[in-house]
Amino acid sequence: MLPETQPLKPMSVARSTNKNPKCDSPEAKRIVIVDDHPLFRKGLQELIHSDDSFAVCGEASNASEAMEVIRKLHPDLAIVDLSLPGANGIELIKNIRAEYPKLPILVLSMHDESLYALRAMRAGADGYVMKHEAMANVVQAVHEVFQRTALSQPRHGRAGHHEIRPSPGRRRSRRRRETERSRTRNPRADRQRQRSASDRQAVESQPKDRGNAHERTSKTNSI
Repeated sequence: MLPETQPLKPMSVARSTNKNPKCDSPEAKRIVIVDDHPLFRKGLQELIHSDDSFAVCGEASNASEAMEVIRKLHPDLAIVDLSLPGANGIELIKNIRAEYPKLPILVLSMHDESLYALRAMRAGADGYVMKHEAMANVVQAVHEVFQRTALSQPRHGRAGHHEIRPSPGRRRSRRRRETERSRTRNPRADRQRQRSASDRQAVESQPKDRGNAHERTSKTNSI
């Protein structure tokens, strides 16, 4: 007679790897931060903890550590930097998405969003925030990612994700600053533009002056 086989016990999921007591609460949204700068991770953690509904429960400095932590914790959100040693953030996002298709992913990056945001979204990210804006926008961005994923919006060919972008006022002020910086860096170009405008005005006024002179000459001869 064959011995009875014992049913497999479900694998237990750890609540945290950093012994954060906030992670013990079942209501807390547990977050994993993946970034290779410890000071940035620390500052980001303190900022996220300013909202009592969020708890940073794990950290990683590279892609392989990130996958280990995510497998161990099964978090509610992963915040990923694109510039990682070894496998970059884009590859990590693809690996996370292949193993955990429903895990929300928010990208924090120093790279220009116009160059990398679309690549991150196609890889499977749900949001993209520039690092220099993170301290002002990250909590709002986390809320938006959770709200959008809660709606169970369908993915459209890996490109149907949502990008957390700065407000229109912030974008206008950024463009204004960039224009002012370009003028400061290249005053010669400004002088050339002004000279070209003056030359165009002089050329446009010449036919009119010649026409007036011809009219005056005709009147004098007729007299």
